[in-house]
Amino acid sequence: MPAYQSTDMVGNMDGHAKNLSLMTHGGRTRLTPFYDMLCTAVYPSLSQKFAFKNGGENRPKWMMLRHWERFALETDTKPQLVKNVMADIIMKIESALPIVTAALRLCVTMTDELLMMDNIQKLIVLSLTDMKDKLKIKA
Repeated sequence: MPAYQSTDMVGNMDGHAKNLSLMTHGGRTRLTPFYDMLCTAVYPSLSQKFAFKNGGENRPKWMMLRHWERFALETDTKPQLVKNVMADIIMKIESALPIVTAALRLCVTMTDELLMMDNIQKLIVLSLTDMKDKLKIKA
């Protein structure tokens, strides 16, 4: 569930089940590290809808608390757990984003790369703020 929800918050409209894999080691099955997880929302020519519907909705700006509650029911999960997981993901992204951005700035040499990074960072911050407001999550 966290992988599915985090793709929404970083503007990955192409997040789908083929981006997730399971690995069994020592009799224990785990989720592998994520791959093909990028912010596609910064490209206006690409779809601005999620690959999957969440609680019946696939347009990010239209996602409301009721859609996540419906998502919880559809996945046989308690709605409060979904909200708690969302709050945790938001907090982790908010904490990591400045660190990741600073590290990437050290690698960037071209002006258009910096501009793209700034656009992605702004989009993610707006997405997180919007999600917190809609889910009534306190900062």
